[in-house]
Amino acid sequence: MRIDGIEMRLDRLEKGIYGFNELLLKVLESKGVVSKTEAMMLAAALKGLVPSGRSKYYTKEVENRLREILSRDPDTYTMEDIRELEEIAELMEKEYMVSKERELLDYAAKLRIGALVFKVVFVEPKMRQLEKWPLSP
Repeated sequence: MRIDGIEMRLDRLEKGIYGFNELLLKVLESKGVVSKTEAMMLAAALKGLVPSGRSKYYTKEVENRLREILSRDPDTYTMEDIRELEEIAELMEKEYMVSKERELLDYAAKLRIGALVFKVVFVEPKMRQLEKWPLSP
């Protein structure tokens, strides 16, 4: 029971930190501090740092998919792309648990933040535009 309580608290802490980061990025984006230029530079940096695929969770196929997503124009990103980047980060974390390759854990953290930036800068503005679009004449 004690371990479950600690795990639950860590999960809440992780969600709280992630939620705070998202809120902060939204404020910075609305003030023009984080723009498409910075987000595109982040995408290019992430693409240049992609670790090699391993074997169990973060496979060569997953690596190739990650490279494919990061090579696209970020203006075309959708929520599905953001979810896929988050899933790849999770696979890297699982692979780290097996391989103990610290590079995977470090990159997974960067990828999660990148996915959050891409969501705030590229995806959410499109979603806001759709909400404003009239549904009927």
